[in-house]
Amino acid sequence: LKEKKINTPNFIYTKNKFKILNFSKKYNFKCFTKPKTGFGGIDAKKLSGLNEINLFVKDLKKPQLIERYLNGRMIDVNGVFDYQGKFICLGIFERKFDPKYPSEISVQYPAKLSKKDERYACKITEKALKAININFGPVKSDLIFYEKKFYVLEVSNRLHGPKSFELYNMLECNNHLLNVIEIYKNKSIKLKEFKSIAACYSIKPKNKKLKKLIINKN
Repeated sequence: LKEKKINTPNFIYTKNKFKILNFSKKYNFKCFTKPKTGFGGIDAKKLSGLNEINLFVKDLKKPQLIERYLNGRMIDVNGVFDYQGKFICLGIFERKFDPKYPSEISVQYPAKLSKKDERYACKITEKALKAININFGPVKSDLIFYEKKFYVLEVSNRLHGPKSFELYNMLECNNHLLNVIEIYKNKSIKLKEFKSIAACYSIKPKNKKLKKLIINKN
């Protein structure tokens, strides 16, 4: 993607201790590590500070992706390429993660972005997919919005998972997969602009037992 001049976090792929230390030093010893292949955040780690990085590299036996850590907003895009190869953005979500662990704590639809930034998110998703020759079918991207720029973390030829389906369904009584089916039946779809939002949250009481949950209309 970088060869196509598409924003992605700077990274290296190595198990060399000195290369990892030199790389992380450029970014104040803050980085994100993960295996070359994986899913669901398994074995992904956020490292902050020289001590954590030294502990990480001490017993490292296999090469890892070491990325610059960007402390931005996590934005997810669902889309589809139709029969003519036209990209249609189906919706944009926002996820939040635990500050210490790569564990999702909330998801919201639609994401609170300006119209300009919505167009930007859709455009960089389309460009990234086409850069790796994906130009047909349902697609998705994982982006991070940092200092007014989007960076691509991942693109794939599938839609985002169950939470994105459920949240959209709460607002529209529909879901993105059904929209994809309509598009491939050569029917036009009209995507609504929602004034309300739908969200889900992971609640972690300190005493590990939920006693009361109060939700107001806001």
